[in-house]
Amino acid sequence: MFNKKSRQLGTKYYPASTRSPRLRKDEAGVSGEAGVLGTNQGFTLIELMIVAAIGVILLSIGFLSLRSFRIGQNLENDAETIFALLRAAQEKSISQEGDTRWGVYLDNQTSPRNFYYLYQVAEGMVGVEDMPALTINITRTLNSGIDFAEPTSGSTINIMFSRATGYPNTSTTVIIFAEQSGDQKVITVGSNGRVSY
Repeated sequence: MFNKKSRQLGTKYYPASTRSPRLRKDEAGVSGEAGVLGTNQGFTLIELMIVAAIGVILLSIGFLSLRSFRIGQNLENDAETIFALLRAAQEKSISQEGDTRWGVYLDNQTSPRNFYYLYQVAEGMVGVEDMPALTINITRTLNSGIDFAEPTSGSTINIMFSRATGYPNTSTTVIIFAEQSGDQKVITVGSNGRVSY
């Protein structure tokens, strides 16, 4: 039934080519051979601690990378929103929407979070100083971990665009930065009306 290479272990026959080198505990010694497996069949405490430490390190690196990515996204989103509001104010002024001037006001003196908003004001009004004459259309706050570098702390920037031409009342630069990494985005409003970042 079996070829010549078969061995007899107790009453069981195993072909030599398919027999496992590891013997069950009850088979060890039947043929006089020692068992390959010892009595310790688990992981040591040190091995488990090393695996746990590696897992903690990998999770920490992943968490820090995710946090850094999220702050970078917040910085980019705030820059795009400010840029979009400036362009919207300029386009609304050029088209003379509502027969008013449009502007963007950026405030770096409010606690706990800095804000900016899109507003409209009648032609004869100066702007933010004439608060009762303002109509605020959109208000936004900077995302968590993002702050203004320009306007500097305790100050504001008011950018108002002229009707029909779209030229700003002043050329200026708005700078926002990520508090943790120091990365920054610069939005420029030129005297010729060009808004870029």
